Amino acid sequence: MIGANIIDGDFVLVDKTAQVYDSDIVVALIDGECVLKCYCTDDDGQTWLAPRNDAYDAIPVREGQDLFIFGVVTEVWRKSPRVTHRECIDVVNRTKRRARKPKEVCLSEVEAAIRDIAPKVAYGRQWFAVYRVLADRKLVGAGCFEAFCRLVAEAVPEHPKLPTAKELGRMNVYCFAKHLGQWSADNAPVTGSRYSEYEQIANCFMKMLE
Repeated sequence: MIGANIIDGDFVLVDKTAQVYDSDIVVALIDGECVLKCYCTDDDGQTWLAPRNDAYDAIPVREGQDLFIFGVVTEVWRKSPRVTHRECIDVVNRTKRRARKPKEVCLSEVEAAIRDIAPKVAYGRQWFAVYRVLADRKLVGAGCFEAFCRLVAEAVPEHPKLPTAKELGRMNVYCFAKHLGQWSADNAPVTGSRYSEYEQIANCFMKMLE
């Protein structure tokens, strides 16, 4: 009877003296089987004991059939309702996955973020930091440097240091060829303050897309 918000383990209070009307939920004994169903009569005058659960069919009450109605359900209550720990953890993990999933970003938002980050880019190769973020977010294809360069040129055509595919390809080595979260100053194609500049540009651009 889950459609009537009655589940396994619930308690029902039954009034044995109540008059039974159509759509009442009753406790009945039919052919030796005790059931909890809705009592109803169809347009043809046929009496049924109908479930509120699509997994079960209604039971027709035929003439001469052994039927005894104990009473009408007047109250339902639940004792210490609980769910399994596994069900709770599944919900928690699903929430965590959704929280980690980056929001969808449209082309106009990407172009706006490129315009905002452009003043921080001092020379052509630094655009690799921006490319890395877009590649990680799958907003540009991995290794699609030509497409990225066109995107930057369209967003900031006046920038004095536009990227070239050749420059970006040279930067796509060591940890720079990996996800931003795997970057390390110990394994980068640039060192010292240069590495910090790339990392700062990438992190700043990533926040712009959030």
